Amino acid sequence: AGEGPAPRSDGARKRSGGHRWSDPRMDRAVEARLADPGLDAAEALRVGGYVFPDPGGGGAGLTQKDILDSDNVSLTQRKNNLLRRLRVLRRKDDGSGTGAVAPPSMRPGRGAAGP
Repeated sequence: AGEGPAPRSDGARKRSGGHRWSDPRMDRAVEARLADPGLDAAEALRVGGYVFPDPGGGGAGLTQKDILDSDNVSLTQRKNNLLRRLRVLRRKDDGSGTGAVAPPSMRPGRGAAGP
């Protein structure tokens, strides 16, 4: 009794080592938006793996706050999270002076090949 929370059914696990756990779908959405800055935030979330109902299919009158993903999180909340992650990455990378943002997979310490 009282052995802690049950493991998640989607296979996601909290990482150790002092890093916050990050939803792999959001990581993919960030990568998609970095690869194509013209991509709509909602479409980047879909590319990342989030599932939202098609608002064109009888969803007249629904706002983005009303559209929920498979985890019952609103499209607005997911978009806010995505845009916040992008903003944080830009601020972190502004020290280079270019304003360009390297995808997380290309950053030092994230598996990128060194010189």
